[in-house]
Order: sequence, then C-alpha cells, then structure tokens
Amino acid sequence: MDLAQKPDVPVDGEIRRMMPNHVELLRLFWGSHYCEADWLFNPPADVVTDWLADTNIRIWGFSYKDMLLATLMFRRLAEKPWSIMSVDCICVHRDARGQGLTAMLLENVIYQGARMGWLQEGQPFTVLGFREGASLLHNLVPPLAKGSYAWCVGLAPPLRKESVLQLSVEGTKVILYNTWRVTYPNEKEQWEVCWVSGKGHVSLSLLRLVVPNNIQLWLSSVYIDFSRVRAQEKEGWSLSDGDLLLECWGRPISLTGMPYRHF
Repeated sequence: MDLAQKPDVPVDGEIRRMMPNHVELLRLFWGSHYCEADWLFNPPADVVTDWLADTNIRIWGFSYKDMLLATLMFRRLAEKPWSIMSVDCICVHRDARGQGLTAMLLENVIYQGARMGWLQEGQPFTVLGFREGASLLHNLVPPLAKGSYAWCVGLAPPLRKESVLQLSVEGTKVILYNTWRVTYPNEKEQWEVCWVSGKGHVSLSLLRLVVPNNIQLWLSSVYIDFSRVRAQEKEGWSLSDGDLLLECWGRPISLTGMPYRHF
C-alpha cells in the first residue's frame, strides 16, 4: 500500500466524488473532452445515473476554481473480498492536458480505496487499466501488456439499441458491450468484445456472421491472437492503427473467464 498517500492538490483545486446531481455535467464534460474527431462517447443519462448509484463504482472529478478539469471512475470487479478493481472514464479537459491531473486522480484512487476498505493493508489486490495509445499512468506502474485491435462490420440483421449483447459462436459465448461511440463516416455504433468464454478461441468469420450489420465491432488481442489467425479468417476484418495497453497495480492476474468492460 505504498501509494496510499493523499495526493498533492493545487491551491484552488479540489478532488470530489461525483454525485447524482452531476449527471448532466459529466455527460457535457465527456462529450466535449472525451471525444475525438472520429468517434463519440455519449453514455445516456440513465446509464451515468446507474454508475453513480452503483455501490461498486466511484467517480471522482478534479475541479480548479470550480471548473471540472478531469474525471476518473474506480470500479470493483471481483466477488468479495474485492481484490480486483479497474479504472475507467479517464478524461482530461483539452486545455489542461500534460499537467499531471491523471496521475493525481490515480493516486487519489489508491488513497480513497484504502480509506473505503476496498484495498486493505497486507492483502493482495489488482487495479486494472485498459488504455488506448500511450500510457496514462505516468510512470506510477509499468505497462503489463500491449495488444492490437481488429474491427469489422457485422453481417447479421440490425440490432435495436442495447447496452450489452450476448452472442454464441459454435458454443462459445461472446459478450459485446456498446461503447456509445459513433464511428465516422459510416455512423455505425462502435461495440467492443468484453468477454469470451473458455480460452477465447472463436472463429472471426463466424463471429462476423452473427454480429448485427448496424454495428462496427472491435476486438482486442487480449482475446484473440491475431498472429495465429489464418488469412481466410481475417476476411472483412481490419487492423487498427491504435494499440491497447493493459496496466495494473499490485498483483497481475489472468483475464481468462473474467468479464471486463472498458471505455
């Protein structure tokens, strides 16, 4: 628990837990500063409300002179004794990047986790972070693994808007999660594979057949080793320029069999 130290907060700055009355503030902030030119992160108000009410989730924000500049979500994933957690929804105001705000909020996670009893002295724990692109942990911990993405557009009939979708591919269960990103120029929703049952062996060509055609599906090499996939299986799939970094504090664990959502 060496990192369980209260972070240094600048004068006129404040780290606060986001509450139900902050739903629209969070949606506005993420819509303005989480999004990039080619995708949109826009979770509905009821989803953000559920996050804020969930006893296994905390969202903290850093404000400077009452202006929100950064957010971070801390989520308990495992069954009790709550030894596995994750960090999500890391977002920094476009004009405040490069100032160490992410590192400060990550230090706050460890500090608050110890205060709440989610992290306990002498007990093993894991805090996971899946990040796209460069590491956001600012040298607090080294990246544990690096993987690539592949994506496709589905071929099955379109799906009504849902948040989670379970598919079956030759008896293998595949859980998709709606990231609420809208890709351009085709304006299809972007969904992501967040869990594959068993050892993660699934036919890419058969998976594409059962994915709705109004979805752009993203799959990381956390679940599929693309280097081992035969050429004919990759038809219709494209490799992304971006990479996926798995970072963790504490005890590294295997993700096999553990559903995981990140956005």
